[in-house]
Amino acid sequence: MKKRKKIVTTALASILSASLVFSSVQAKNIFDDLNEVIENIMTQIDSKEYTLLQKVLNRTDDSLIGSGGDTAVEGIDKYIFIGDSRTEDLRDINSDSNCIFQCLSSMGYSWMVNTAFPAVDSQVTSGTAVIILMGVNDVYNINNYISAINEKAAVWTERGANVYFASVGPVDHDDYVTDSEVVDFNATMHKNLTNADFIDLYGYLKGNGYKTVDGLHYDSATSQKILSYLKKEIGSSTGGGNAGSGNKVWWSSENRESALLTYQMTNWTAFTGMGVTLYSDSKITAKISEDLKPYVKKIEDAASKYGFSTYKELFKAIAEYRHIPGDPDIFRIVDTGLNPYKDEGPGKAPQITSNESIDIAAKLFASCIRAANFPAVNDTKKLKAVLQGFEFENEGYIIFCDYIYTLENAEEYASRLCDGKLRTNEEEIRSKGKYDYRDQKFPDKVLKYYSVIDINNGNLSGSAQQLLTEAMGSWPSNMDERRKAVIEKGVSLYGKVTYSMDQRLQPSMDNPRYLDCSSFVGWSFYYAGIKDVLPHWTTGNFVDGSSFRSISHDELIPGDVGLKNTIASGGSNHVGIYLGKSASGQDVWLHCTTSEGFSGVHINTYGNFRIFYRHKSFVDNPGDGILGG
Repeated sequence: MKKRKKIVTTALASILSASLVFSSVQAKNIFDDLNEVIENIMTQIDSKEYTLLQKVLNRTDDSLIGSGGDTAVEGIDKYIFIGDSRTEDLRDINSDSNCIFQCLSSMGYSWMVNTAFPAVDSQVTSGTAVIILMGVNDVYNINNYISAINEKAAVWTERGANVYFASVGPVDHDDYVTDSEVVDFNATMHKNLTNADFIDLYGYLKGNGYKTVDGLHYDSATSQKILSYLKKEIGSSTGGGNAGSGNKVWWSSENRESALLTYQMTNWTAFTGMGVTLYSDSKITAKISEDLKPYVKKIEDAASKYGFSTYKELFKAIAEYRHIPGDPDIFRIVDTGLNPYKDEGPGKAPQITSNESIDIAAKLFASCIRAANFPAVNDTKKLKAVLQGFEFENEGYIIFCDYIYTLENAEEYASRLCDGKLRTNEEEIRSKGKYDYRDQKFPDKVLKYYSVIDINNGNLSGSAQQLLTEAMGSWPSNMDERRKAVIEKGVSLYGKVTYSMDQRLQPSMDNPRYLDCSSFVGWSFYYAGIKDVLPHWTTGNFVDGSSFRSISHDELIPGDVGLKNTIASGGSNHVGIYLGKSASGQDVWLHCTTSEGFSGVHINTYGNFRIFYRHKSFVDNPGDGILGG
């Protein structure tokens, strides 16, 4: 246990120092903090979880990097590939004697169960990896494929084999199958295969590039890429290494990207010991109305049950948007294709209970999170893809859109699902998109109720940290990223500069030790990328310059500025950056001054700002901005 703890602690420290997980950790306390976390993890995880932890966390440890090339997977002594003509292409470029190919051009479900399965059955033993690449020739056999693969995988797994289904790869053009049909086929297989591991070959090729020779079959370079990728994915799921060497080699120097992908695709919430948040400086909240609050515990329990506790606030935001006060069907399952009573006659369908509504929605949401490879909680683009996949009731959209939502690709996907039927009602077109299938503008409606604020809080004192946290709780759901950047730059100077009008911007503009109020605000804007606001500005530049315009107190949004008066400059004026509201409803400001026993950057409820300004590049409606995070 001590050896394991040292390995994992060292690996986590490496990641933390590179800012890949936590946004800020004090260097002097890093190992003390980690030891407490690791003690919790190591006493609860099992051997399989430890293997994955060691594998993905040690990706920067050169002592675990092999000499190069594809390495055999520890515990796997042979690979059996079952497939059609695309698999024949893999066979033709293969040079590994441990690979067995059972494949034939133009074949489908019947050939798989009547010929391929019986042909390889006697060769499937402990240490065998069986990879099934079927379906492109008969996507209509989807239900038969699911039943047959689940049944055979259960038998082979009992023998100690590992069984995988690789999703059907992209189709550029073919007379018998379309790419949208492939997407739907893959999504359904992913959702319903219970005894075989799913390898997202489609998503890999879409993300890493591929080339066909005839619209359907891949060129030799792509086939080689596919073969290498499949072996690496099998290594990811089995905890692979150099077979027979006695030394764990988790990846070679040629596939660091694959190792990083493994880390990014790991569902950390599934680790029994991961009772700590991976976003220590983030404030993640859903804005919940009073009538939804009685259901919050059930929603959180469902998030835990289906393994997406990290995303429970986003799940709550969906409920907040969809629910109708007084209706226990808080996710409005009755209006979806997931309604369990949709085949009941008029007036015969029972009321969907809150437990049913939450459970059905949670299953769908979990599948969408998995399809998106567990995105960061502040990755707005990927979260929008998750939300649109949820609305379409089909995680296949997430693969289709390459994990990035746009209205255009949502409408294109919807058009395929409704055979191009257009809406005729102008209000519906404006509100939901032009195609007559679900709501193609769903994500932004949900994100109005979801807030992720991630600020590097530097060396804040306890009281300043508390006020910042309270202020962040009042931030708009979709606050403009530039506003957040200004605040973050200002906060980064807390405890690092001293107030001085005479020595401001000394010893250098890039790394000042002295600032006054106006140079502090100017510096925060300039180094946040807003270059028409300069560090050497005085208060007069904010009042008389062309970069800012006057607003009222009621219009204040975090990132706006406040001044005492319109006097151009001098000690009788003062300027600061608005942070939001405290828990008691007071304005919280970030400014540089001498007060409260020290000289420098302050976060407090300063009450003497009377006039207010907004940078002309900032949007008035925070909902038009970018999610801060």
